[in-house]
Amino acid sequence: MPPDPVRLRLVDDAGVGDRTTVSLLASLVARLTALRTVTGAEAVGSMMAGLAQLGREVARTADGARMRDAIEKTVAAHGEAIWTALSLDHLADTLPTPILDHLRNDIALLTADDLEEILDRPLPAASPGGGAPEALEHGDGDQVFRMFCDYLVGVWALSFEVHRAVEVLVADSLMPAGTVRPGATATGDGGPVLR
Repeated sequence: MPPDPVRLRLVDDAGVGDRTTVSLLASLVARLTALRTVTGAEAVGSMMAGLAQLGREVARTADGARMRDAIEKTVAAHGEAIWTALSLDHLADTLPTPILDHLRNDIALLTADDLEEILDRPLPAASPGGGAPEALEHGDGDQVFRMFCDYLVGVWALSFEVHRAVEVLVADSLMPAGTVRPGATATGDGGPVLR
């Protein structure tokens, strides 16, 4: 029996305005326009804080808690040492980019049926409404705030979402895992990520 197909969560949350192709494009345009007004350090800091915020949220799930626990037991001490040496502790005061929302919006934009029609119009100037993201909060009950662990769980969650999104986008033409094409040659070093 084949596994259930992977599905993306592209449904709008209740109480939030519906996303349209125009609003999705406006969101992308606004983010790219904002890059002209902030420094690279601010942009990267906001993205790192966004990944950490995502990690904190994901760590409240069973899989996220399992991943965070493994991180704390293995690489957390080294990660914390690196972050301290590089003075990255200020990221806790940086407004986090809602990075997973941005990814989902961009994937939804790629799948929009009316994208070509919308791109023939003048580009939207800004993203509609929405509140500012909340700054990270230190501590979470008994859980010790460890920015590095949050960040790494966030990277894991984001990469998982990217993996799922790309597979859904190409599902109709994606060969099953392990399929060997006649005449194909191996590329790379055959490492554990891309075999």
